[in-house]
Amino acid sequence: MNQAEPLSASMIPYRFMARRMTCTSAGNGAILKLAFKRKHSPTVRGKTVDNIYTVTPRAICFGARAPQPLECELKGQLQVLNVCLAGATGWAGSELARAIAKTADLALVAAVARKDAGRILGEVLGEPSLTGSIYASAAEALVNPCDVFVEYTKPDTARTNILAALEHRAHVVVGTSGLTDRDFVQIDAVARRQHRGVLACGNFALTVVLLQKFAEIAARLIPQWEIIDYGHDAKVDAPSGTARELAFRLSHVRNPEPTVPLTSTVGLRESRGATVAGSQVHSIRLPGYVISAEITFRMPDQRLTIRHDSGNSARPYAEGALLAIRKVSTLVGVHRGLDSVLDL
Repeated sequence: MNQAEPLSASMIPYRFMARRMTCTSAGNGAILKLAFKRKHSPTVRGKTVDNIYTVTPRAICFGARAPQPLECELKGQLQVLNVCLAGATGWAGSELARAIAKTADLALVAAVARKDAGRILGEVLGEPSLTGSIYASAAEALVNPCDVFVEYTKPDTARTNILAALEHRAHVVVGTSGLTDRDFVQIDAVARRQHRGVLACGNFALTVVLLQKFAEIAARLIPQWEIIDYGHDAKVDAPSGTARELAFRLSHVRNPEPTVPLTSTVGLRESRGATVAGSQVHSIRLPGYVISAEITFRMPDQRLTIRHDSGNSARPYAEGALLAIRKVSTLVGVHRGLDSVLDL
C-alpha cells in the first residue's frame, strides 16, 4: 500500500472519534485519510484540514503484532484505552488507579471493590479525576465496555473475573498472585478462542523481571537451586505469584538435580519445602517483610544468590502495570511475565 494512498472508512478496522467525525469499519460517509508507517510508537499525531482528519497512526493499537485491533477513541490527537480495574482500592490497585489518573492515554471507566460498591472511585481515593463508578463484582463492572481489564483481587475470585472479562472481549492484565498452572491452562484456552491477550505477572517490578532472566541463564549452567519466598504475615497465598512464576520459567530450562532425591529424604518430607514446577520452594510469612524472592544456586565451592526485595510503596508495580496495559493487545493467549512485552 502506498503510504499516501487515501483510505475509505470501510477499509479501517478501528473506530475514530475526531471532533464531529466518526469512522468505523462499517461507517458510511466519513472521510478519513491515513498515512501508514511500518514502525509504530505509542503516539498519535493528527490535524484537521478542511474537515478531513489526517492521522498518522503511530499508535499501540496499530502494532504489527496486534491480532485484533482495539477499538480506540481519539480525543484531540490522542488514543485512549478504556480500563476496568478489579481491586481498585487495595494496596497495589489504588496505586495503579492513581497512576492511571495521571496518564493522558488511559481512562479508568469502572472499578471493582466490594466494600465500596456504589461509590465513585475518586471519592474513595481522594483523586477527583477518577470519575468511574465502583461495582461489587467484575460481572457488574464489565457492563461498561473496556479495552483492558486489570485483575488485582484475590486468588479465589481472580479466575472467575478473568474469564468474565475475556467473554466480554477485553484483553486482561493479571497482577493477582496464587493462580495455578491449571488455572492458566483454562484461561489460555478461552483467551485464544476469543483472540485476546492475557499478560500475567506475579510481580510487575523491573527488578523481578531481571531476577527471572538472570535465574534462567544460571539454570542452564548450574544444576542445583532452591527458591525462598518471603511475604508479610498477612499474606494468605503461598507460594507467592512471584515464586510460582519463577519456578514455572525454570521448568522450561531444566529440572534441578539434587544430590539426595526428595523421595530419599529421612525425616519430615515437608521440611524440604513444596515442589512447584520441579523446583523446591520455601515460603516464609513474618512481620517486617513486604514481598521478596530469592533463588540460590550451588555448585561445589561456588554459590550464587539472586534476590529481589520490595519496599513499602506499590509504585514499582504501578509502573510495570501501566506498561502491561498498553502492550497486552499485542498478545494472544496467556503470556507470563512482564518481559513478554519487553525487548530483553
